Amino acid sequence: AENRAILYAFWLSSCSWRVRAALHLKGIPYEERSIDIVKTNQQQTEQFRAINPAQKVPALVIVF
Repeated sequence: AENRAILYAFWLSSCSWRVRAALHLKGIPYEERSIDIVKTNQQQTEQFRAINPAQKVPALVIVF
């Protein structure tokens, strides 16, 4: 199995856009999962805390 990247991001986040740009420039394929930080505060859930204890977006996870 190949390594894969999962980007947890909010579509309006400038930080998320920077990570997307870097992934594209490097030609790294990734799966994006949307995290709503405005209406539903998904970054505050226990599930997201397990991904990123700082509860911030973006979060990039590399699965080996």
